[in-house]
Amino acid sequence: MAHVKAGSSNAHQKANVAGKRRGLKVNQGQFVQGGQILVRQTGIVYKAGMNTKLSRDSSVVSRVAGIVQFSYLRRPNGVRTVVNVWPKTEKVAEVKVAEKPAKKVAAPKKTVKKVAKAE
Repeated sequence: MAHVKAGSSNAHQKANVAGKRRGLKVNQGQFVQGGQILVRQTGIVYKAGMNTKLSRDSSVVSRVAGIVQFSYLRRPNGVRTVVNVWPKTEKVAEVKVAEKPAKKVAAPKKTVKKVAKAE
């Protein structure tokens, strides 16, 4: 019989913990609104660039409505990814409207009435 309790027996009894849903929330070229979360992160993996800011929990948030763009900064300790948002302009609004697919409407069927010939 053992005279010392197993050291790791309590560590294996913990319940499963749900994920925190971190990571990229939008891709490059997508349209975002002001205040929309672009990246959820712990620590600063993605840096805030033009028209973005870091929130208290290090998430990158858009300041204005516009198009998302990622750029890269070379640093002595590696490459840093910067998240930028280019403000909405008239051209951007036109592109966004043009991206929506138009609904296909079926053309009405043409019916031809046959007239019986009188003899």
